[in-house]
Amino acid sequence: TKVFRAFIGNISDTFTARWNANEYVGRMEQFFVYTGFTRNFSFPLQVPIFSEAEQPFVYNKVNSLISHTAPEYTGGTGIPSGIITHLEIGDYYKGPGVLNSVGVSIANDVQWSQGPSILGGKGLILPQVLS
Repeated sequence: TKVFRAFIGNISDTFTARWNANEYVGRMEQFFVYTGFTRNFSFPLQVPIFSEAEQPFVYNKVNSLISHTAPEYTGGTGIPSGIITHLEIGDYYKGPGVLNSVGVSIANDVQWSQGPSILGGKGLILPQVLS
């Protein structure tokens, strides 16, 4: 479970039914066959980092989320499989789904700071807000 302390922008929640139209000789109207349903859910997320100590944890969580768009190789077969992600946004949406894309952008006016030292070395200098 990855819990993000973040700001959510405009949520887009689209429901789409798929229908195939069939036409028959001697009939002027079309007959429709229901073939499926799709729900697309998208939203921008702004993840701030409030302290030097939380910088590596926030970046690890963001990288973990990004990894859900890549295949997973399990069972020793070498066959890739997708990752089902459970998403919860307040009480508006709770359920499983797949991540089609995750993008990270950094605004020009975002402060960059040095995080805590890693393995005795110096800390990484990284932006303090990810969008």
